[in-house]
Amino acid sequence: MADGKRSVTENKIGLLGDNPSLQISPVKLDGTNYLSWSRSCLLFIQARGLKGYVTGEKPKPTITDSTYNQWEAENSLVMSWLINSMQPHISKGYLLFNNVHKIWSAVSLTYSQVGNDSQYYELRNKAVCPEDATKFQKLVEKERIYDFLAGLKMEYDQIWVQVLGKDPLPSLRQTYSYRPTRSPMEAFPMKRYKP
Repeated sequence: MADGKRSVTENKIGLLGDNPSLQISPVKLDGTNYLSWSRSCLLFIQARGLKGYVTGEKPKPTITDSTYNQWEAENSLVMSWLINSMQPHISKGYLLFNNVHKIWSAVSLTYSQVGNDSQYYELRNKAVCPEDATKFQKLVEKERIYDFLAGLKMEYDQIWVQVLGKDPLPSLRQTYSYRPTRSPMEAFPMKRYKP
């Protein structure tokens, strides 16, 4: 019976493409191309019915579970695909992770920050789905907020603090509506010395 389970697992892996060095994405993750890399990897993995490993929806079964060997084999295969779809200087930081979901989450945390200039460039040139378009619009608005704040005179640095201290960042319209809580002279009273 164990041999029957083993051959089913091996057959499924064989159908998926059991080559762990298979290049699953035309783009290798280099630190500046997260969106295109993640999208192409996810499409490949999803097409093979293994998206649950990436999302964490396919948790590791107990060692006594009959699906344990299959899970280990599929998890290892997808981990290999991800590692091999990264530039070597990036992939070496993920070699010690023990499952796909941990690798995917760590890469996402490291490279998917919306404020990243490289992503801004990538989104501007490659917005292909509604999520990308929405992220791009948010990036443009954020850039306009920064430009507005950079153009303020120093006496309005209270507005900088009020806006940049908000999480999430206020909209551009809200940023325009900020007023200093008190005048610069009240905030920083100067003592006048008489000669």
